Amino acid sequence: MRRILARPLWAAVIVTAVLGGLLIAYALDSTLTPYSLMSGSAGVAAGLAAIVMAVRDPFPARLAAVLLCVTGALAAVLAMTVGVPGDLATGVTLRGLALVACGLLVPMLLAVHVTSGSSRIHESGPYAR
Repeated sequence: MRRILARPLWAAVIVTAVLGGLLIAYALDSTLTPYSLMSGSAGVAAGLAAIVMAVRDPFPARLAAVLLCVTGALAAVLAMTVGVPGDLATGVTLRGLALVACGLLVPMLLAVHVTSGSSRIHESGPYAR
């Protein structure tokens, strides 16, 4: 089980990119509404957060990824149960379930990444001597 979580940051980057792609695909498939514009913008932001996390792994990119993924999951749950503004509830869909799964996976993967200490090098500072 440790091998699966050996690279939680890369898994979080991939899941964030998948969520961004799903949000952009939803925006392109639906009619032009404020909700679809917000979905497309969130998808682009998730893609950018995934790129920045892959390149440098700063805290703001991780925070943005968590916020975007959790917000996307909540929006998917609302779309499946109540419906988006101006539309009826979609019911349980594969895209909605994938958004919910991504919204739950990214915070957990990033929590494992941060608590495992893989983002910090403790031996590099003068205080570690």
